[in-house]
Amino acid sequence: MKTLSKIKILGIIAAIVLIVAIIASSAPLFALADEQSDVVFDEDSIIKVVNVTDGSYRLEDDEYSIENGELVIDGSYLYTLEGNTTYTFRVVTADGDYDVSVATGFTAPTLTADAESFTRGDVISFILSENVVIYGAELDGSPVEYTREGNRIILSSDAFTQMTAGEHTVKLFTSKGRPSLRFTLEGLQDDIWQEIVPINYTWFIIDMAIFGSAILAYIIFVVIKKVQKRRIKAQ
Repeated sequence: MKTLSKIKILGIIAAIVLIVAIIASSAPLFALADEQSDVVFDEDSIIKVVNVTDGSYRLEDDEYSIENGELVIDGSYLYTLEGNTTYTFRVVTADGDYDVSVATGFTAPTLTADAESFTRGDVISFILSENVVIYGAELDGSPVEYTREGNRIILSSDAFTQMTAGEHTVKLFTSKGRPSLRFTLEGLQDDIWQEIVPINYTWFIIDMAIFGSAILAYIIFVVIKKVQKRRIKAQ
């Protein structure tokens, strides 16, 4: 009986732990701005909140809130930023502008290249360590098309047109940070991945022929005139 009681108690404890874990995982994520002790915000006086660090992005109304006079960043937006990074947010109010700091206390997934280096014609692909939502991708700071097969990310073949040999950086924008990776494209620096279009000289030849004919006609005209003048003098 004692053994059964112990098993029941352990079962109850396990159930409680599981319930707490579920509640914790489903709780809304947010972050308080650091070092705000001297600033007390009134939500009605706030004109806008701008993420100065991230290209002066203006937050939507549902991406932040004011609780007990402090700025709170909602997790739906927070997790789209770089992991383990401190951001400066500018709170613009009717009374003035205030800069506060917010740290993203999470680690983004990692990217791993499918090869140590790539050459033109290869499939450039990467493995994402976690199954997260991907909102977009960049190659060297510019948007790039991609396809996804599970956690394998494959860059579009059009990516070759904007790359030369050397190192490049791919970055993903996900629901848990912005993982990035530097990779190498091997080949000649002046190797251009495009069809060589032959130069058409047809119109150049036609123009030169017309120009040459005009010069020849002028020379003949001058010669004829001189011959006519000599004949008139001879008479």
